[in-house]
Amino acid sequence: MFTRGDYKEYFSSILEKERDMIFSVADIRSSISDEEALKILEIIINDEIKHYSYVAGLFENLLLQGKVEKRKFRRQHSLGDAWVRDLKTKEEIKARCVNVSEGGICIESDKPLEVGNLFEVAIEFYDGSEPVRRVGKLVWYKEVIAKLNIGGIEFKLN
Repeated sequence: MFTRGDYKEYFSSILEKERDMIFSVADIRSSISDEEALKILEIIINDEIKHYSYVAGLFENLLLQGKVEKRKFRRQHSLGDAWVRDLKTKEEIKARCVNVSEGGICIESDKPLEVGNLFEVAIEFYDGSEPVRRVGKLVWYKEVIAKLNIGGIEFKLN
């Protein structure tokens, strides 16, 4: 019999695999010029985004039911390429968007970033949604595994 922890571990693993598939296909897509191949890769990315969204929704609705949500804004699992520019050092870093809301973004990067610094963020979503360009403060950041960091940037609200 599976426990709630078993399900959480299983669906977390599936989310990771779906996310990795999206990122991998997006990387391959950027190095291909064949129009027919690009059309097929676009279909694959869109299917993987759907799968990722389904699993993320299931995970949140069933496994995190009853958990207190600390966020002010509902996040969307919108994957895409992100560029963050540290406004203090002017360094620009390529990152990945994991999820986004009106109030902020969760990013993945292989570079360490300094919590508290302000960043200009530009995001191009894989699903073709309107690109986002905002400024925000890095409020948390941690290394998940070697050379994979994840963090949250809280957007400055007007």
